[in-house]
Amino acid sequence: GKPVGSDLDQGKQTLPLVHAFREATGPDRDLLRHQLNNGRKMEHILPLIRKYGGLEYARQKAEGYARDARNAAAQIAPIEADIADFNQLSEFVIRRSY
Repeated sequence: GKPVGSDLDQGKQTLPLVHAFREATGPDRDLLRHQLNNGRKMEHILPLIRKYGGLEYARQKAEGYARDARNAAAQIAPIEADIADFNQLSEFVIRRSY
């Protein structure tokens, strides 16, 4: 529901950005560093996040955490309807931003 890049605009270091920075080659890492220190222009940062798979990496992490949560809930929740609702909620949280 948030605009793309709103966390970066607020100075937050997001998982897609951290992943892209870690994976970027020297010149791209220098460009990311420059953009983060000089206005954080999404038109320069987002292509690099995409190039280095930052969005997909974050999605995979979210899916893994949701899967772990569903597995844990299945072990402690005795009512099947509650588990189904929880599973739907965990899927919604992942899908709402992609």
